[in-house]
Amino acid sequence: MVLTDDQRALQETARRFARERLLPDYQKREKLGVLDIVPSVILLDEARALARQMLTGVPEALVAYKRLLNQEAASSFDDALRIERSASMANNTLVPREQIDARLSKLKGRKA
Repeated sequence: MVLTDDQRALQETARRFARERLLPDYQKREKLGVLDIVPSVILLDEARALARQMLTGVPEALVAYKRLLNQEAASSFDDALRIERSASMANNTLVPREQIDARLSKLKGRKA
């Protein structure tokens, strides 16, 4: 499947979000055995909000991102990071920086 520039930009945004917002505490939580990082009383609301946000993206990018997540889920943490890096580097070469910045600006202005 060939992704459009917008799809690749969305894919990179999702990867950057995972890297910058989720990864910093991931290893710490993994060592503690903590899987529920969202309080259970708001978990369903948070999941629905995330699903609504994901639905605003390009469908093909969402499919590609889900495929990547499934591949990573079946891997060790170190292998998942290698998979993520490889996919990011491959996609980064296809998207001009200006398009990524424009997409990020648009996403930052959006409310969940």
